[in-house]
Amino acid sequence: MTDTAPLTDEQLADISAREAAARPGPWYREDDKQDLNRWVTNEAGTVEINLGYLGNNNQADAEFVAHAREDMPALLAEVRRLRAVEAAARAFADEMGDYCSPHGIAADYAQRLRDRLQQAEGAA
Repeated sequence: MTDTAPLTDEQLADISAREAAARPGPWYREDDKQDLNRWVTNEAGTVEINLGYLGNNNQADAEFVAHAREDMPALLAEVRRLRAVEAAARAFADEMGDYCSPHGIAADYAQRLRDRLQQAEGAA
């Protein structure tokens, strides 16, 4: 995925569904020196992804696929955590914006927080 647009709730749900449907981990890279193939498999042997000939320089691909079973749940949890943090910060900014303070200091800080959140969103 090269698009830098934020994930929609539907996209996140689709990714979560694919992750949940995958066979359990952990998954491992396995080099079969007898038939000269590289595999990704799990302890139960129910995952068998053949990445081809050992000599075709696919070690990094195999490691990526093998670790995806552990990495995807962690990344999905982090996305959800960061969305909750952002929602809390925006809610706090909204509360502060409505707070009556001398010289509008609370409203100013609330706007500054909103601006920082907008900058962070654009930088991601």
